[in-house]
Amino acid sequence: MFKYALCASPGAALHEPVLFRESFEKLFPRAKELGYDGVEIHLRDAADVDAEHLACLSEESGVMVAAIATGLAKRVDGLCLINPDEKERRRAIERLHGHIKLAEKFGCPVIIGSMRGNLPAGEAGRDSYKLLEASIKELALFMKDRNCSIAFEAINRYENNYLNTAAEAEKFLKQVGSEKVGMMLDTFHMNIEETDMCAALWEHRNSLIHVHLADNTRLFPGSGTIDFKALLRTLRQCGYDGWLSMEYLPGPDEETAAGEGIEYMRRLEKTADIVKM
Repeated sequence: MFKYALCASPGAALHEPVLFRESFEKLFPRAKELGYDGVEIHLRDAADVDAEHLACLSEESGVMVAAIATGLAKRVDGLCLINPDEKERRRAIERLHGHIKLAEKFGCPVIIGSMRGNLPAGEAGRDSYKLLEASIKELALFMKDRNCSIAFEAINRYENNYLNTAAEAEKFLKQVGSEKVGMMLDTFHMNIEETDMCAALWEHRNSLIHVHLADNTRLFPGSGTIDFKALLRTLRQCGYDGWLSMEYLPGPDEETAAGEGIEYMRRLEKTADIVKM
């Protein structure tokens, strides 16, 4: 069976694609009740979290910390890895050091997506791309002896203006050249950017370390048109053993969205052609 996590962020805005916004004390038991194996935590700043307390909640509930996501540092504080102001770029890297140290405690990936920012036009864009590569290499070096990794996300063109497809992200990962940096793919973004989602998963299976699930509606799987049965079949064929995290809008409400998503995916897993692989 696959491992499923729900995405959560205490105090997140309603437009953020996370399911729960309550305290960690309530989050872990709720995730357990709904049948989740883990939680993916979206954090603005790891300094806001008591790592030991988080570890106790995880142990008591039997619900693992699946990943630490970093996008709120960009969306709330404007921190970005391609900021031409070196002082501000250093702030972004140092903020990510905190996320990495927290992730190390749980042996989980740190997701980097929107913190890469958008490229400006012309020569400045080429310089910014080089800054991103340098930043990720530096972060990978910081992680060298740590039990965690970076999951670098391919994001659709309407939210980021570069590195939109799995192939583009793969090319960037090769330029970085670190075993500490892998790829994260999100079915919502893939539905926009990939001509064949299953082919993309298969082609880039060796780099894939984390997956986000959302339907084309950006609501729970089963609410739209994405063929999740085919995606599960492909992931099984790829030998993927990482997390499947539910990252979508909490409609019609948090409880329904979280419950419908995992129930739908578990039902698909029970179909014969999935189980036999």
